[in-house]
Amino acid sequence: MAASVDVRNTGRSSRISRTPIQTLAVELNHSGSAYPKGIRGSAHEVDRRGDRQSEEGIMRCEWLPVVCALLAVALACVSPDFEARVEALERDADRRAVTGLIQAYAHGIDGMDEVLLRRTFAADAVAEYVGVNFPMDDRLEGIDAILGWLRLHIGDREGALPWHYMSTHLVEVEGDRATLRSFQHNRHMSGVGLYTVEARRTIDGWRIQKLRLEERILSEELLERLGADSPPGR
Repeated sequence: MAASVDVRNTGRSSRISRTPIQTLAVELNHSGSAYPKGIRGSAHEVDRRGDRQSEEGIMRCEWLPVVCALLAVALACVSPDFEARVEALERDADRRAVTGLIQAYAHGIDGMDEVLLRRTFAADAVAEYVGVNFPMDDRLEGIDAILGWLRLHIGDREGALPWHYMSTHLVEVEGDRATLRSFQHNRHMSGVGLYTVEARRTIDGWRIQKLRLEERILSEELLERLGADSPPGR
């Protein structure tokens, strides 16, 4: 729709028809703003807020290199002693986790808790049970074979009787591998033994990869029943 505008020229009044776009162009030429008169004030306020936000953004950008430089200095100031302490704490946590494996194993076999034992051994673990002075030399491959052997030899007890006591743990950790040596006292068999455990770190935590027990029976009566060739201590 065209707009009519009065134009005075040489003393005469005449009307010139303009389109809305032409009218806006004339206003822009006179005011320097692209906003129509009705919203020009609020638009100018928007412009001012945008300018302030731009200035704040520039200030933040100016501070960014300073902050980065300070962080770099702080990181550079970390002493080798601090890094060594962190590594020592990590190794200590690994040693505690590996020691926890033999403790979980003892609870698992005394209570025949197969769920706990499956969380303690790797699925492809190997277990070796060797009698030092009595006939026992068994090697089991895989968690299912290990559990089957344990059921056969110690699965007839009532409840979780404390038969096995583990102590004097010695742990060596090397990356994702660890070796554990623990002494055992078997109250039921009057026996003592040495457990040697090879453990590895998995996505689910530390697991026993290989377990070896070398056990010696101290009871002469029990040795005779088992058909041992030599009495204890010989």
